[in-house]
Amino acid sequence: KVPVNIHGMTLGGNGANVSVGMKRTGHESSFYTYVGSDLLSHQIIEAIKNEGVAIIKDETTSENASLSFIFDFKDDRIIFSHHDEQIHMIDEKKLTGFEAVYLTSIGKEWTKAYASVVNFVHSNPVSFSFSPGSPQLAELNDLVFEAIACSKILFVNKEEGERILSKKNITAA
Repeated sequence: KVPVNIHGMTLGGNGANVSVGMKRTGHESSFYTYVGSDLLSHQIIEAIKNEGVAIIKDETTSENASLSFIFDFKDDRIIFSHHDEQIHMIDEKKLTGFEAVYLTSIGKEWTKAYASVVNFVHSNPVSFSFSPGSPQLAELNDLVFEAIACSKILFVNKEEGERILSKKNITAA
């Protein structure tokens, strides 16, 4: 056994954090998400709604919410993550009327959803921001590069940026 101090349980995830942050800074915000039917999924939805963020839920094949345990140490951090495998689809009709779209990681089966968002961005006058997740950065296929190309703002850290540039044989300055 390893003794630990529990600092609390909080809602997290890139999309949820950005949606709540936008609302807290005075912007209207919606969160398009896939959640399961378990207790944690219901708590996630309620927490986001309590922040004043509109929820756009899509059908899911998963019964469970994604879950991560994060252990912070003095000089390091370990994250244990669980994500049920499911095929993510995005109904472009549910995006109609938005001025901006922020796309982030959505798990292992992501290509159909990303293709829908990129198609929507090409077909509509929206500002598009993109933060690829680990599955997208591992694959770095043409769809990821198309999402990068049509994004107004790209969010990556230094190592991710270097990986993207090296895949395209571009040297960082």
